[in-house]
Amino acid sequence: MKKRIQELSTKISELHSQIKEIGLQLKPLEEELEDIQDKEAEKETKRREKKGIVINTDENGKEWFTIPEEWIDDFTDEDCVWDIKGEKFTYVDKHRVNGDGEWWGIIVKREKDNKHFEFHWGYSHGSGNYYYNETWREVRPTKEVKTKWE
Repeated sequence: MKKRIQELSTKISELHSQIKEIGLQLKPLEEELEDIQDKEAEKETKRREKKGIVINTDENGKEWFTIPEEWIDDFTDEDCVWDIKGEKFTYVDKHRVNGDGEWWGIIVKREKDNKHFEFHWGYSHGSGNYYYNETWREVRPTKEVKTKWE
């Protein structure tokens, strides 16, 4: 029995040494991966900044594009004009959007052609974090008819 205990102890000690060695080999690989990911993210940011706003069109002919958070000073701001890559967007309105916490749909008007766009942002009361959805979609106003009874 004592011999088996000694064998197991030795084997466990060897495995711990191997695990430590693997950990030492793993650390530089993880650091290299993180560096590469950071560089790729930096390249993507520079590419976006260089291109400016890239307009896409959906199947209904409405425009949509992405505005990275770093391009917009304060997405919670109201009664303002955002100058984003040389294009001016004026705050128009906001409305509640379903979701966990407090979510808002923000309506803005692009000044060059008076088209309206919507983006969403939210606030989590639990975590205290703000969230911003980078996708801005063209929206068009609709008239709502109400019947009033007197």
